[in-house]
Order: sequence, then C-alpha cells, then structure tokens
Amino acid sequence: MENKKPIVLLEEASVGHANEPVLSDIHLSIYPGEFIYMIGETGSGKSTLLKTLYADLPLLAGKGYVAGFDLHTIKRHKIPYLRRQLGIIFQDFQLLPDRNVYDNLLFVLKATGWKEKKHINERIQNVLSSVGMEGKAKKMPHQLSGGEQQRVSVARALLNDPKLIIADEPTGNLDPDTGEDIIRLIRYLTQSDRSVLMATHDYNIILKFPAPTLRCKNGKLTNVLKPNL
Repeated sequence: MENKKPIVLLEEASVGHANEPVLSDIHLSIYPGEFIYMIGETGSGKSTLLKTLYADLPLLAGKGYVAGFDLHTIKRHKIPYLRRQLGIIFQDFQLLPDRNVYDNLLFVLKATGWKEKKHINERIQNVLSSVGMEGKAKKMPHQLSGGEQQRVSVARALLNDPKLIIADEPTGNLDPDTGEDIIRLIRYLTQSDRSVLMATHDYNIILKFPAPTLRCKNGKLTNVLKPNL
C-alpha cells in the first residue's frame, strides 16, 4: 500500500516451540486497515504464529516486526510496550470472574500505566459504548451471555487504541447468530486504519464476511482465494 508501512512484517520467518518450527519460511505483511483471516487444522500453527506476534513465544528465525518492534531482538522488559500497541481477543473471553466489567477493564488500564481516574472512567465508558455494552459496567461476567462477554473482551482489546487486533477463534464458543454479531463488530474495528488478524475454524463466517485469507498447512503459511469447504 502506497505511503503506508506494514503493522506486521515477517520475512523468511519461522515460529514454533522449543526451537522446533511449526511454520517456516513465512512471508507476511499486514497494512493499516486490513482485515485478514487465518485458517488451518488444530495444531497447524495458527495460535503459535499469533503468540509469536505478541511475543509470548520467541521468533525462531528470520525477520519479524510488529508495530515497530523487532521480534528477533526484543528484550523482555520491552514486551509490555509492544502489547500496548495490540489488542488481543481470545476464544474463552478470559475475563476475571471475581470482578465486574468495569473492574476487568480497570485492571488492564492500570497494568498499562493509566493513572488519572477521570481519563480512566472516560476510556472505559467510551470502549463499552463502542461495543454496545453501555450500562453493563457493574455486571459480573457470570451475569452476561457469551456474546456479551465477548463484547467486553473486544472492549478490553480496544482500551489502548491498538494498531492491531489479534483475534484467536473469537466466535468459537458462540452460537452462529451471536458469532456473526461479533464478526460485524470486529470488522467495524478496521476503520481508522486499525488492522485485524483473525484465526478461525468457522468457514461459514468467511463465506458470509469474505476477506483475504491465509492458510496454515504442512508447515507453511499460504494465501488462499477460497477455503475448501
């Protein structure tokens, strides 16, 4: 894309566990405002690649840059600064069960350096409003439906106005209609040049909301025009 730098750039990269590659010779560029799916069987490397992008796993080989950070040389104390540039949405929501919605979001803001109560309150209200969860700040996670919990997870991912949203099977625990609502919401997030990389097993979602798609298979990451259903 002309005049835009990629938010993610991998060249001849390898990712895996304990120096054992799961995917190798990866070439990937994600530019501001792009929405990209990633598909593949369980164990094919989707989650491994996502974890490498947010430095939960080290880059094994090659070049890798995310939000201006070099994955190959990043120091442990710099990883929180990388993650402030990212929003991560998990399949199982990962909300703290003993805290209400407000306190779940407050925990993240405090952990990433927010201090002023007024700014914290404004940000929490803004992100809850952006995902249609106004008025739910005092609800406990168990009082919310699965779709509502995932909306809170999306709100949490937006707290630091990230450049990239990483979504790992965000509809995996939702019924089809609720899953579609979450996809519409996540697709909306690519406005304002925010990028989204979403791993999914749900090919029906891809057919209904088409976008560029990557496939993890046989140790490689490839582009596909249409997944084989």
